[in-house]
This record gives sequence, C-alpha cells and structure tokens, in this order.
Amino acid sequence: RVPTRWGFEHECLDDHLFFEPAVLSLTATSSLKLLLYRLTESQWNLAAELCDLLEIFIAPTKEFLKNETPLIAKVIGILNNIKHNLKYIAESKKTLAGALSSPVICITAHAGVLIAEKYLALTSECKIYNIAIVLSPDKRLQWFTPAHGYSAVDVEKIKNTVICRWNELYKLTVPTVMAQATPGVIPHVCEQYPASV
Repeated sequence: RVPTRWGFEHECLDDHLFFEPAVLSLTATSSLKLLLYRLTESQWNLAAELCDLLEIFIAPTKEFLKNETPLIAKVIGILNNIKHNLKYIAESKKTLAGALSSPVICITAHAGVLIAEKYLALTSECKIYNIAIVLSPDKRLQWFTPAHGYSAVDVEKIKNTVICRWNELYKLTVPTVMAQATPGVIPHVCEQYPASV
C-alpha cells in the first residue's frame, strides 16, 4: 500500500471486494487471529461505495501515465469530467450506478468538487488555457457549455479574448504583407509564431 497513490487504494479495495468470501472465511478463523480485521456489513458497503467513487479517477490516471504529455485542452476537459462526476454523487446522493450513497461518500465527493473547482478557477487567471481549448480542433468554442461551468456571457468573453489576442499577435494588414512580399511568391500573413503567447 502506498498512501500517496490513491490508485493503489482502488486496486486494494477492488481486490478485497472481489475476494470477500475468502476474506470473511480467513477473518472468521480464530487460530489466524484476524478477527480484529473483520469488516462489518456496513464497512463492506462503504468499501464498495468508495471503490466506485475512486473508479472516477482510473481512466484519467491511465491517460496521464502515458508516455506523451497531454495537451492542456485535454487536461482541463478531464478535470471537468472528474468534477462533473463528483458533483453528481455529492448532489444526488447516489453513486454513478444509481445506488444510494452514504453521507460520508457524499461529503468526500463534495470535497473533491471543491478541489477540482480550485484548480479550474486557476485556469481563468491565464488566458492561454481558454485560447488553447478554442484552438483545439476537437473542442473549439462549442466546448464551453453550462455542463462545463460556462455561461453565455463567459463564452462571449472567451471569444472576444481569442479575437483580441489574435489581432494583437497577427495584426499585419494585407497591404503591408503585399508590400513586403517577394514578387511571384504568395505571402502568408502568419508565417512566424510568436516566441510567447
């Protein structure tokens, strides 16, 4: 068990739940002196709920453990999905499968929502995060929906930010470009990328 790696917690719980009959048999055998570690029925139920809650993080973890570094647009999307799933559990008081959640699981999910919102709020401090999402071919401006926590006003602000930034970086006018062009060569307005965005 590695305390700082909750993925191991999920694996441990999942295995423990899978082998429940064997674990019950072992902990019931007095000669093994494992009675102290025997779970009650409510603890088994809580373990199953916690295992389901941790399942939310398995796919994102596998994605982040890949060799290539994920693009920021993908990371923000994954963080939003985590927040959405945790929020569903916290507010509906149900697991993702639809079963009732215990209060401690709902509180845990709510704490996770607060952490996700903390980090997502930091992305608004730097315009490049939203610009990266808008310029991502699979997301673009349509990605900013109420489901991801954005209002119509937010979307309009993001759109204006992208347009203003584009105009700041690539303000060359067509006459200026044509005047600088080599005869017989079609000029490109955005030939060079800026050193920093």
